[in-house]
Amino acid sequence: NKDDAGGMVITTPEGEQATMIYWTKDDPAKVFEFYGSQLTTDKSEVKDANGGMVAGKSSSGADVVIMIQKEEAGTRIGVTAGMKK
Repeated sequence: NKDDAGGMVITTPEGEQATMIYWTKDDPAKVFEFYGSQLTTDKSEVKDANGGMVAGKSSSGADVVIMIQKEEAGTRIGVTAGMKK
């Protein structure tokens, strides 16, 4: 259901965390390639033909987890990124 796209940001004295949901018609492999290239250190991934997860740190030092899942409506992308103060 593409109606569940959106996001939110939580701010605490310790830092911030953002969670976003996106949809694309791109194949999960293309999504993995794009997001995986954005993570610069501590990268790990688990994947199969229908999706999976890639995690690591961005160039700004944020901890990032991306969940990718092929569904009937397209490929769902869940991004969670957090930065400590």
